[in-house]
Parts: sequence; structure tokens; C-alpha cells
Amino acid sequence: HQPSLAAPLAGLGTSPTGAQEAELQVDDGTFERNVGYPNGAADVLFVNRLTPASYPVTLKRVRIYLPDTDNGVQLGNTVGVVVGLVPSAAELTATSVRPVRVVLVLKLGQWLEVDVPQQTVLAGTDIVVGFSASQAEGETPAALDTSGYSQSRSFGSANSGPMVSISRFTGISGNLAIRAVVA
Repeated sequence: HQPSLAAPLAGLGTSPTGAQEAELQVDDGTFERNVGYPNGAADVLFVNRLTPASYPVTLKRVRIYLPDTDNGVQLGNTVGVVVGLVPSAAELTATSVRPVRVVLVLKLGQWLEVDVPQQTVLAGTDIVVGFSASQAEGETPAALDTSGYSQSRSFGSANSGPMVSISRFTGISGNLAIRAVVA
């Protein structure tokens, strides 16, 4: 049994339907490093496990910050946006998420905001959001916040292998630049 952590909320606003929105995040808004999976080329998956402050909520969008770097995702590449709902006490696996959309990358160095099929999230459930990409050897497609306190909620997987804490395979403590918008 792992302890649960509440994710800080930011970005309160009003949607056109009048429902209040909140952004779930584990990063502090600054991204000091770019990371990738070690050991050569791979199909990689990067996700954050987020816990709403209250329930029920409706998952509406995923936000991913793709760094503007020569050795990451490039303009014109595609990334797969993934979403999953898992019981708060459950172990995270690569099958905890499912692809919901493939997105053509038209901008880097800023937030990529993607509408996802809306899902109602009930008490005792974490939201897992992230992206998949093809990574060549030496590439670092994910942005990492290393200046804030690690929430231990960021994970990666290569070639459908086990989900591993970012700090275990990068050797760097931090939080991925992946967020969820809920209402």
C-alpha cells in the first residue's frame, strides 16, 4: 500500500458550460532537464499519476510540454496521447493507460493541449495521463522539472515494459511536464 499524495491545483477558470475547471499537476512550472529512456531506440511512454483534490471530476484535456530541442520530438512528428483511470492503491502498469488520440506536433517549447474523451472520475481513483513516442538512441523527448520537490508520480516505460519511476531510470529526481484539466 503506497501513500497517496494530493496534487496541487492551478489554473482555475470557467468553461463555456459554466463548470469550474482545475489543472492537476506535479511540476512547479519550470523544466530544467529533458529526459529519455536509456539504452537505445525504443517506443517510449511517459505518464504522470494525478489525484484530484475532490471527487467526482470529469477529465477534459491533457497538457504536455514538449521541449524545443534538437534531440527530442521534432516538428512534424506525432505523439500518442494516453489516458487511464486506476484505483489509488493499484500498481501502475503500461496497460493502465490506453491511447486516445494521435497528435501531429506543430509547436515545441510550449504546452500542447489535447481534448480527450470526457470521463467521470470517482473517489479512490487516480488519473494517469501522458504520451507515447518513438525515441531514437540519445533522444530526450520529455521535459522534467528538477527544481521542485519530486512527487514520485512520474513514470516511464519502454517497448511496453514495466512502468518505472522516472528517477529510477534517469538517475534524476523530478516531475514530468504532463498535466490534466478536469471540471
